[in-house]
Amino acid sequence: STLFAMSQVMNNVPILLGVPVAVLGVLSTVSPPVADFVAKMFKMTRAVTHMVLSSEGKVKSDLKKMKDPALLVPLGLDKLEKREIVFMRHGESAWNEVFNKGKMPAKLFAIPFRLARALFRELMCALSSNSIFLDSPLSPEGLAQAKELAVYLANTSKTGDTPAEQKYLRILRSQDPSVYATSNLRRAIETIGIGLWGTIQQKKVQVAVLSDLQEISPNVDTMTLSEPSKLPPLPDLPAQLSSPSLELTTCFQTKDNLGQKALFESATQRLLRFAAWSFDSEEVKGGSTAVVAAGHSLWFQTFFKAFLGRETEHVAKKKKIVNAGCVGFTLYRGKLPGDAEYTYYVDHASITPVYLGFAK
Repeated sequence: STLFAMSQVMNNVPILLGVPVAVLGVLSTVSPPVADFVAKMFKMTRAVTHMVLSSEGKVKSDLKKMKDPALLVPLGLDKLEKREIVFMRHGESAWNEVFNKGKMPAKLFAIPFRLARALFRELMCALSSNSIFLDSPLSPEGLAQAKELAVYLANTSKTGDTPAEQKYLRILRSQDPSVYATSNLRRAIETIGIGLWGTIQQKKVQVAVLSDLQEISPNVDTMTLSEPSKLPPLPDLPAQLSSPSLELTTCFQTKDNLGQKALFESATQRLLRFAAWSFDSEEVKGGSTAVVAAGHSLWFQTFFKAFLGRETEHVAKKKKIVNAGCVGFTLYRGKLPGDAEYTYYVDHASITPVYLGFAK
């Protein structure tokens, strides 16, 4: 009788699962909130799958397979192509606020309370396209950090103490020809949108949204809510820019946003594609010699590990750029003898903290 009862339960599983799914499917065609809920459940399932199966955690072994970029140096840096780059890390995210804020051991006691509050907020936006954990947006402190960056850059008396600082500040302000780019994750888009709003608005600059700048991590907060060639939901950004009626597509172009990062692709491929984009994209070939890229701490740190010389000891390999911090450097590229592909090299002497810089 027990076996019979179990078989009856198993026979009913497809019905028990199928009926709710079918009902949600029907409702999603007539109800936008239900459609948002269903879409979010699919994205959450994809995020959990990525967390379990992705190869993002293997980036260290992938880096060891790359050639030492310092092999380019004997060819003569003056004979190589070069591009000035400024990395801008996003402000504190809602995810950071829950799991990373504060110091041990006090952080351990605070996390359960922060997590409970974040779960409640996630529940409250269940029937919308918004999320606290997926593609985690800026926290209130992160928004304040982005605004502080905007204030700093708007103060033209802040010209830098060294020629290198002066150069990268001119690039950030687009006083020298430069291209703006950002990760397709909301916290990076919000940070560059707010931090560089004065220039974006005044000079009618369009920021390129690049999926190759998406953060390197299996965590669900690194999974974008954007679809290919579209922006993720950013309902509060126009108000943060004091332009409630702003159409964000006038400020951000998304042709190079391919959407979600691939499940099994090595993260080093995204680094290489961004490096190539910095030299070969239509935007850069239009006359710009510099790129400002808004993105993420682990992505930036991995970029420096990949393209600084293997024997080079530098803080950029060991420490993260702080929230809303900006760091400039020179990126070179050339072909080693016998190679068909380019090798990229970061000149360690060129790395310059411009605003806040690296963590202590």
